[in-house]
Amino acid sequence: MKTLKIICLIIFAMSFTQIHSQSDKDQEKEDYKVRLFSDAEFANLHVWFNNEIQKMNLSENADNDYGSILSMHVFRMGRLIDKDQDNSKEEVILKFNEIYNKLNSDVEPILNEDQFAQHLEIMTVFSQAVTNKLELKE
Repeated sequence: MKTLKIICLIIFAMSFTQIHSQSDKDQEKEDYKVRLFSDAEFANLHVWFNNEIQKMNLSENADNDYGSILSMHVFRMGRLIDKDQDNSKEEVILKFNEIYNKLNSDVEPILNEDQFAQHLEIMTVFSQAVTNKLELKE
């Protein structure tokens, strides 16, 4: 359940494109952000993602660890397309795959065999959704 809360917080934080009463530096950071998914697409992906994670039946400790690791890596993935990163589409895909592989190796020790298989299925669908969006972009 903690994973769900963490992911909801990340999605909530990432979904806002404007924040009232920002400093100039905050506004500059906000201007660098690039959104890959529309609000509706993001909401659908979020609901699907959370439903799939719930099916993993993680223990409380595994849920906490998994949520932390997942949040860190998904945040890093999300930053790859921001304007201040100055990555080409090819660099974004290469770095995305590096983070994806690191995520998988980081969560494997905390999941049992079935949970890790479920994680890989979830991340394969997620990765394909991101890759499809990147291919359509530009």
